[in-house]
Amino acid sequence: DKTFKTQKDITGFCGSSMGGLISAYMGFTYPSVFRLIISYSPAFFVYYKKSIDNYLNNYSFDYEHFPIFAIYCGYGDKLEHQLFPMSKHVYELMLKRGVKREHLYYSFSKKAIHHEKAWHKELKKTFSFLATLGY
Repeated sequence: DKTFKTQKDITGFCGSSMGGLISAYMGFTYPSVFRLIISYSPAFFVYYKKSIDNYLNNYSFDYEHFPIFAIYCGYGDKLEHQLFPMSKHVYELMLKRGVKREHLYYSFSKKAIHHEKAWHKELKKTFSFLATLGY
């Protein structure tokens, strides 16, 4: 913020695959810095489900400053089949922990593969969701 012209109320982080995992990490680690997190086909599966459950069940949510999360996953190829269960699980745990549904966007496509074209197509839907929130 000191180096670049930023608008602190709309700072975000976006990534797909391992970048989707990193985006989610940035949102959880720096919730007062990043207001918007876009995490596509996040590679949550690099962690054991038990580790993610432990992290999120013990995470101290600051709901006032928690970023808006957009999580998306496809289901149209082998890799997306592997990524899908954990992305859905993280979304459901966030809801269970009290993150407001209106601050979460979750989407999946049965036919989408692990590719930039699928993420680009989904980005339009994500931006439409963010527009409903005034972003």
